[in-house]
Amino acid sequence: MSSNGAISNPKSILQAKVWRWNHDIKHPHTVSKFRCRYEKIEVKCIFKTASFTNIFDHHPLNSSTPAIIVDSVDKKPSKLDSFYEQLTEEKIKQAHLIC
Repeated sequence: MSSNGAISNPKSILQAKVWRWNHDIKHPHTVSKFRCRYEKIEVKCIFKTASFTNIFDHHPLNSSTPAIIVDSVDKKPSKLDSFYEQLTEEKIKQAHLIC
């Protein structure tokens, strides 16, 4: 979070600063940090560290044992990647785990 130019503290930081955008529409922005996530959005993996020999940012590398990789939205087999492609509001409603 940042002040984003706020002059005073809000009565409720939760109500004033926490929100979630609609993933069914595009949210273009000129600043890379705030870029649109319509096509793909960053993910962080949950994994057993003993099953991998290295970690890159938020996902493991080099499986030391056969790994079963599924995404948390529909529990379907997935490639190990830092992004989830085309997340929609309908998928969010049906998802198994989204944070």
